[in-house]
Amino acid sequence: MVRPKVLLISFAPDHSSGVNRVRDCAGSAFDLEVYETDANKVHETVVTRIFSRIPRLFMALLRSDADVFWAWGLDVCFIASLAAMLRPGTKLIWDITDINPRLLAGGWKARILRAVENLLLRRADLLFLSSPAFYAHYYEGHIPRDKVVVIENLLPGSAPASFPPPPEEGPCVIVYSGIFRAPAVLHVVRQVAERMKGQVEFHLHGYPDRNFPSDAFEAAVTGCEAVQFHGRFKPEDLPGFFAGAHLSWGFVDPDANDNERWLLTNRIYNGVAFSRPVLANSDTYCGEVVQERRIGATCLLEAEAICALIGDLMADGRARYGALAREMPPPATAYLAGHYRKAIERMLGLRAPDGHPASPTEEAGMLPS
Repeated sequence: MVRPKVLLISFAPDHSSGVNRVRDCAGSAFDLEVYETDANKVHETVVTRIFSRIPRLFMALLRSDADVFWAWGLDVCFIASLAAMLRPGTKLIWDITDINPRLLAGGWKARILRAVENLLLRRADLLFLSSPAFYAHYYEGHIPRDKVVVIENLLPGSAPASFPPPPEEGPCVIVYSGIFRAPAVLHVVRQVAERMKGQVEFHLHGYPDRNFPSDAFEAAVTGCEAVQFHGRFKPEDLPGFFAGAHLSWGFVDPDANDNERWLLTNRIYNGVAFSRPVLANSDTYCGEVVQERRIGATCLLEAEAICALIGDLMADGRARYGALAREMPPPATAYLAGHYRKAIERMLGLRAPDGHPASPTEEAGMLPS
């Protein structure tokens, strides 16, 4: 029997999320190839990709011998859909980690983009989403429910056999890791650090988004001893960050756009993986999940509310904090375990359907009816 060939297409093949997808397909019943490009959508503008990357990608897809196009990222999904329309026998997977803010904006440009997206999405055989809220609030009605699989932003690999408990003494250490996109969130970090001087310590690991004003970023992360910025990191460094921490910072800016209100930040999985409760917005879907899964505690993205929440968690010998930590779900639930592989194999008829999982973190499965 000839093994099907799946081509993973993106403009950020070396991004950790892209690497995680490849690793999660290990041992599959299909052959996986990755589209070769030196592009990096994290640092390149859309205009750059339109004129220098997209024509080359389109021609490569027309010549490809892949049985499945697995397109990760909206711009790549658009091009893969157009190519797939000229290849009726090719299966197409859309993989959307976040809803592009351009689609959520008002005005005629956004309406045209949404119309194009809805038209091209009809060609997709499968849609990967990272949050159930993206389907409930955005894609429902545009693609059948049984073509949608939610695979959250889980960590690669497997949970460590053991992980050290949080420090018993000293300030409350909070880890904020990833790409810093929201000035409002970092502004609140700085406010909390200054108001709770000596009681909290923030450790920031990552780098600012290219659209983050450089002066605002510098103002937020410098000049305050309780805010320590460490710069870029590798995924394998995460355990070291959390070994000396108490909390994972999961706040997002819900006023930025709807995507921020609907997403599930990968920082909640860092908290689960290393048994450190998560702080998140109470007025977001991420906050709902934190509460439902007993992953941490929530409040509004306001310095006064966050200070009160941290103070409550650390009061009386950190009694409430200890109770939250004991209720955390098993670390293994924060890790990928063949989620992408199983979903693709099921689409290709290489494995039997196995019902609907109770939670998207258990196993890749269709959204429940």
